[in-house]
Amino acid sequence: MDALLAKLQALQIQHETHAHPAVMTCEAQAAALSGVPGVVTKNLFLKDKKGRLYIVTAAADTKVDLKVLSARLGTGKGGVRMAPDELIPTVPLGSVTPLAIAQPSAAGVALLLDGKLRGQPRICVHPLDNTATMVLSSEGLEAFVRSVGREPAWVDLEADPVIDMNNPPDLKAFADAATPLAANDGAAAAAAAVAPGAAAAKPAAAAAAAAAGGTKAAKKAAPAAAGSKKGAGAAGGATPAAAPRADDVLRATDELVDKIASTLVGEAAAGVDADVMRRLKADVEMRLNALRNAAYAGGFSAARGAIASTLSGQYA
Repeated sequence: MDALLAKLQALQIQHETHAHPAVMTCEAQAAALSGVPGVVTKNLFLKDKKGRLYIVTAAADTKVDLKVLSARLGTGKGGVRMAPDELIPTVPLGSVTPLAIAQPSAAGVALLLDGKLRGQPRICVHPLDNTATMVLSSEGLEAFVRSVGREPAWVDLEADPVIDMNNPPDLKAFADAATPLAANDGAAAAAAAVAPGAAAAKPAAAAAAAAAGGTKAAKKAAPAAAGSKKGAGAAGGATPAAAPRADDVLRATDELVDKIASTLVGEAAAGVDADVMRRLKADVEMRLNALRNAAYAGGFSAARGAIASTLSGQYA
């Protein structure tokens, strides 16, 4: 947060900061800011099937329909869903706001700002830390966004325009400008954890070949390394399938909603309108993400307190 404050000072952007206990919802933030004037915001950190990330900052009372937003972005059948905060590793959990775009790891993240916020003299956002709230004007926010080489994108997030052959997605340009994450980052990390030696063999062989004979040699070396990896797997037996992550919110949402639906309406659950189920799952997913982030933040705070107590000699 200190680096962010220094940047705002250097840009001469007027702001004020209010400290408070960690908050994970708009309601909790509003309660923590009792008596402080300003528009409390909610920040949706989203991901599409291509790995492109989006930060959507809206007034707390703005209704954001993820299905409609997906269509307007032109993301295709998969649409957008909540993304884990750790995809921007330099920003603490529950603290992704428009100010996060200054982080190098967020360089390719698209930012959409609620048109309702434009012209507001006091907008409340976390300064990359959910134990504080920064108040600045929409002009100050625009200046910050431009300072990192972007143009602020003010959008009517409640609009539901017709999208068809004659009316293309109105926000697709923002999706096209976003930089996708490297494909299967999570799968690659899991594979490396299961067999670090085998995982390292392929890039190492390719790099050595590139040094010896250039790109063409590297391309030949990569399949060879993959072949030796396959042989090693055959000799040692099939690699066991990775167990599902306990914090996989998307999987938990599907299982929870499907189980509740089948319990309440039995076989008729199959006939429930697909749009209703999608909206319900999006709402449950958002709430489970907030719960998970709150648990992570609580664990982090507890661990930090324990370390501080140990270093101070309290437990000596």
